[in-house]
Formats: sequence, C-alpha cells, structure tokens
Amino acid sequence: MGRVIAQEYLKHFKRDTLRLLTDYGILRGRKDYQTHSGFVPSLYKQAELEMKNKDDRDEFAGEMVFECLEERSKNHQQAIIREKQRREDVKNEKIRLEEEAKKAKLRRQ
Repeated sequence: MGRVIAQEYLKHFKRDTLRLLTDYGILRGRKDYQTHSGFVPSLYKQAELEMKNKDDRDEFAGEMVFECLEERSKNHQQAIIREKQRREDVKNEKIRLEEEAKKAKLRRQ
C-alpha cells in the first residue's frame, strides 16, 4: 500500500524522479515485487535443496566405493595369506617326503 502511495506522490513531484528511483531499484513494479519477494526465494531454496541432495548422493557413492574397495582389499590380503600358507604347506610336505625317502633308503641299506 505504501509503495502505491509513494509512486503516486512521486509521479507529480518531479518528472524523472519515479523513473530514476525505479531504475535504481528502490521502487519496483508489482510484478517485480512479487517475483523478488516470492519466486526468487523459493527458487533459491529449491537450488539449495538440489545442491544438498547432489552432495548427499556424491557422499553416498563415495562411501560405497570406499567400502567396496576396502572389502576387496581385505579379500585380496586374505588370498595372499592363504597362498603363502599353501606354498609353505607344499614346501613342508616336500621336505617331509624327502626325509621319509632318506629314512626309507637308510633302512634298506
């Protein structure tokens, strides 16, 4: 209401005052006022929510990748340990068989 009264007053006050104040952004038309008071803030909120959702999705994807890589790393380490154990068992079995062969050879003589 005050905006309308001010505009009407300034129309008769000085020729370019209304246009000058409107150009500076001090006085706005009804459409501009509605746009800047309602639409733009809701647009900002929507953009903020979209950015937050994107950050959440990115963070979730990063966590999933990290967990998968961590699991694969653990499985790989376990596979390495099992392979070392298998090779050691094969080596020990070979040594045991060689010792038994030596003992058998000594018994035959």
